[in-house]
Formats: sequence, C-alpha cells, structure tokens
Amino acid sequence: MIPLGPDLANTSVGKTEMTTDTTPPIVLTIAGSDSSAGAGIQADLKTFSALSVYGLTVITAITAQNTHGVQSIHPLPTDVVRDQLRAVLNDFDIAAIKIGMIGSHETALMLSHELSNVECPIILDPISQSTSGAGFNDGQDLLTFLGSLIPLSFLITPNIPEAEALTGFVIDSTDAMQLAGEMLLTMGAQNVLIKSGHILETQSSDMTDILVTAEQVNSFSVQTFKSKNLHGTGCTLSSAIAAMLAHGETLKEAVRIAKAYVSNAIFSARDQRIGHGNGPLEHFAHADTPYQLYRSIESSHEQA
Repeated sequence: MIPLGPDLANTSVGKTEMTTDTTPPIVLTIAGSDSSAGAGIQADLKTFSALSVYGLTVITAITAQNTHGVQSIHPLPTDVVRDQLRAVLNDFDIAAIKIGMIGSHETALMLSHELSNVECPIILDPISQSTSGAGFNDGQDLLTFLGSLIPLSFLITPNIPEAEALTGFVIDSTDAMQLAGEMLLTMGAQNVLIKSGHILETQSSDMTDILVTAEQVNSFSVQTFKSKNLHGTGCTLSSAIAAMLAHGETLKEAVRIAKAYVSNAIFSARDQRIGHGNGPLEHFAHADTPYQLYRSIESSHEQA
C-alpha cells in the first residue's frame, strides 16, 4: 500500500522527521501533439509515466489525426516554441531531452541555438513523415532540415526510410544499416540507432536494430508478430531510451531495456480495438512493474 501523506496521528508536533528524496528524474520531450494520443507528445508522456520519470513538454505543432492518418498539420510559431523551451530550461533540472516532430526549419535552427549549451543527453528521433505519408519536415530534405541538430544529439534514432533520406543510399540489409550508422557518425552524430522495422520484418522472424557508436556496433533483436496496432512505436522507443538514460543506464543498456518495454507494449496491444485503423501501443502493460525489471522482461509474448 502506498502512503498518501504523513501519519499525523503518530507524529509529534515540532519533531523533525527524516525524509527520503523520492524525486524522479525529469525528461523533456520536444514534439508535436497527436490528437489520437498514440504518438508524439501524448505517447512520450505515457512512456515517461510508465518508466518512472517526470515528463516536461515543449509542443512544436498541433496535428489533426486519428488511426487512419494525419488530416492536417499546424506548426506553432517559432517564438511560441522558444518561450516554452526557455520556461522549462530555466526551472527544471532536466536529465534527458527527446526531440521528435519539429514543425519548421526555423524552429529547428532555434532549437539548435537554445540547446547548444545543455549538458544532458539529447535523443533525436528524425521524423520525416507519418506512417500514412504526411510530411513533417517543411518540404525540405531531411539532412538540411536536421543538420544543425544532429551534432548536438547524443543519439539519433532513424528508421530505414529516414536513414536513407539522411545518407542518400538504399538500406536493404543489416550490413547496409551498419554502414548508414557509420556514415551518420561522420556527419556529426555521436551515436546512431538504426531501426529495422520497415524492411526486415518480411525477411526474418526477428527484428534487429543496429546501434553504431565510435567504439563498437551492437545489435538488438526481438521476435516479430502480427499486430495492426503500431501507431507511435518510434516515438515510444526514443522516449523510453531517454527515460532510461535519465535513470543513469548506459546507452547500450538503455536501448536494450527500451526495446523490451516497446516489445511488450506492442504485444499487449495486439488485440485491442482503439480506433478503426493503425491503433496505439499499450504503454501501461506493466504499469505495476518497476522499470528495473525490464532488465529481465525481454518479451512477454515469448511465454504466451
């Protein structure tokens, strides 16, 4: 049972009680709002709550969307985004920052300036378009759009189409994924996680992501299974990694735990009917499980 407050009946007036600081790590998401609450800011906050970090938000755009796709995108004025960012940076001790949908090139340049001196890790999810094909990068090529932010990022997490847009070559194998990651390192990225879902799910029963750092290359595999409820998977993964880094995990361990969390969130949502299209994940599938236990929960569907 979780105590809701001090036990006043057993506390002496004037007596100083020793307290334990239970303040959670604080993580900021800079992203767009999804009216269907499956991706973007909404998915980020669900992920943060499930993984025991306190989430802050800077909203870059408002989208009208549902499980069938994006109907419209309304980027917020850059000065409005800047004011939100300054407000939270000036007050909170932020342990990690996740950047998703940015909204405009002007806002991207502003973010690179405002975040140039932050000391916490920045995780950049280089979103170029939605699953339904709606463009999120202001009509510009992705490398130009994100060029000022990539060198500031501790980790970037492109999927296959995004990695192809950033590097300019076709990625059709794990070797090509590694090569793309190494190329992105030469462009200024500190670490790169290439997500394989868009090409390898038809080639194997496992889905393998590739983490490329200056020191080594690591692969992370999870078993694949059929589900139409995959909306917000990329947002959730990058947010989960940010949460784990805020908890003090190493990058390799943060990626592994985050992938275990996402795998279980996908599996737990497989039979849900939220909307009539590509539904969301079940972010609270293990809401009663402390985040540390995701170390041992690789994928609950394997025991199902």
